[in-house]
Order: sequence, then structure tokens, then C-alpha cells
Amino acid sequence: MKNVAIVGLGVIAQKYVDVMLESSLIHIRTVCDRKHTSLAKRLSDLGIPYFQDYEAMPLEGVDVVFVLTPVDTHWELGNYFLMKRKHVFLEKPATQDLKSLDNLISRSIKSGIVLDVILHWRYGNEVMFLKNREDLFSDAKRIHMIIDDPYTKDGFVIPSKASLGGAWLDSGINALSFLSLWFDLKAFRLKSSTARYCDKTSLDIHHVRIYEFDKMEIVIEIHWDRGKNHKETLVEKSDSVLRIDHTNQSVYKSNIKVFDGRSEDRLKTHYHNFLKTLQHHTTDHEALLELHKLVFEKQEGDSYEYNKGE
Repeated sequence: MKNVAIVGLGVIAQKYVDVMLESSLIHIRTVCDRKHTSLAKRLSDLGIPYFQDYEAMPLEGVDVVFVLTPVDTHWELGNYFLMKRKHVFLEKPATQDLKSLDNLISRSIKSGIVLDVILHWRYGNEVMFLKNREDLFSDAKRIHMIIDDPYTKDGFVIPSKASLGGAWLDSGINALSFLSLWFDLKAFRLKSSTARYCDKTSLDIHHVRIYEFDKMEIVIEIHWDRGKNHKETLVEKSDSVLRIDHTNQSVYKSNIKVFDGRSEDRLKTHYHNFLKTLQHHTTDHEALLELHKLVFEKQEGDSYEYNKGE
């Protein structure tokens, strides 16, 4: 069993907690958030010690700290708990820049302490199925990933979603982490990127990046501006189209369903499958850096425009 501490008790933490409380492999020892959220109250009612200051958290007996706070706090919190010689798992993305991530990785390697990022898209039931069906990706000519989240209202970012950092930072890493299971990200070449921004927050609400991998085109299209919640990947082959419905955890080949992985809530499924790997977890720091390098990549001549709302 792993004894864990959780820092950050917002919306996403609810999914983690639901799974952890159901797991015989995880025991929540202590939690922290600056605000006494409804989740903080729920856990307090269960007898789990709650703190507003992470430095006041008792860490004796804690094996792993889950940092589920906004990305702009990750370096500070990750560094603190590594200094306390606790294994650390960060919500994605790891940090706001590559240098900060490299610094945390160096500290973890020197101390022999685990530092990793929870790349939850890798743990959907549809992805677990595809890991054993690499033939479905053979001879792919084009991959088009379309990610929708309803995070704007009247053209502006909903205030509670501003801490996510924008469409690309929040979802680009999900798309790239999924693709990295089959393709070498080092060989990706960014051909173009376009974005539309909210002028109130300067956050992107629509973002498209087009990569070239060998002779294949890979398009990642992210929307916060269409008022829906849906994620899918289309893999175009010479004789068929593979459609991966991430929202419903299903896979179709030429419109014929070849896998149906719908069960519990999608995110709960992700964290459920992730926590199963915790006992024998391994970290690939080089791959983690390569992934974030693409997340933070800029390109001259990018087409960016501001959205003034509707």
C-alpha cells in the first residue's frame, strides 16, 4: 500500500480522490488546499487531516505526494517535496517552462526520489486496448486529433478555467503524450501553428498545430470555443479510417466498432488505470523532457489573433 498526500483539492482532485478511496492500494494520509473546498470538507469528515499551508503538512509515513494544483505552482511545490525526500507526481503539464522541469528532474535524480507527471490520456480504456493493437496504426497517412472543452462563455475564458493556462498548454500535452506511445517525438517537425486568443486573459481558446512525421501529417486541433466536450482521433489509412472516441473510450474501424471501453466516468477510468501502475512505476525523464519540449515549442510566423468575444 502507498500512503499519499494530496496538494490541491479542486475539481480535478475529486476524480483522483474518488478512485483512491475505492482502492486497496492507496491510503490518503493528509491533504492540503488554500481554500476549504467542498472536497476538503468531505475528506475532513472522513477523518483525513486537512491543512491550508503545505509546509504544515505532516509527512511522516507519506510515500508519495500528488500535486494537483495549477501549473504555475508546480515548480515550487515539486521542489519543496523533493527536498523533503518524498516521491512527487505532478498534474500535467509539469511546469511552465523546460528549464524548471529540467531542474526538478536533476534534483530527483541526485536524491534518488521519483518525480513524474501524470499523463492521464495514456490510461483510457481505449488506449489500453490500442497498446496491444499496433497494427491498427500501420500505414497511417494522416492523423487528426480534435479536442473540445467548453471553457469559454460569450467568447471569453470562464474565470474558473483560467488557471489551466489555455487550450494548448492544457490539452496539447494530452495529445502529444498519446502519440508518443507509438511515435518518436524527436522526429516530429512543426510545420505550422495557428491560434485565437481571448483578449481578457491572453489565453488561447482555439489552437491548431500541424506536425510532419516521416511522410505522415499529424494535426492537433483544440477548441475551447465550441461549447462542447468531446475528444477523438482520426487515423486515415489507405484502405480505412480508424476513429478513436476518447470521450466514450471506444474504437471504430471504417465505422465498425472494434472496441467499447465505456464503464465509469472517463477521467476516473484514467486515474483508476494509472494507480494500478503505481506499485511498479518507472519514469523516463528523457521522454518527459522531449514531450514538454514540444509543448513549449514556438515557431516564427505563427498565425495568432485575438478574440474580442461575441
